Amino acid sequence: MFLMRIIEKNIISLLRYFSFQEFIIACGEELLWNEVCKSLPEKPLFSVFHEKCSGLLKKYLIIGGMPAAVSDFAKYKKTAGITVA
Repeated sequence: MFLMRIIEKNIISLLRYFSFQEFIIACGEELLWNEVCKSLPEKPLFSVFHEKCSGLLKKYLIIGGMPAAVSDFAKYKKTAGITVA
């Protein structure tokens, strides 16, 4: 029974989609995410960071968060040709 729970937990973790934060970091933009986390209503993001983050959000919404698709996008930096099996 214990082994079955471990296997089930691993399968579920493999099927879990990426969050937007994980997507940004997978794309190599960890510094951008750090800036997003530091922003406040009184101290908003600089416009260049906001535009970069908005562009990544649009790509995240198009690609989705499935690990294979995110991996392909992070590797090739394009949305065309991404397939999810």
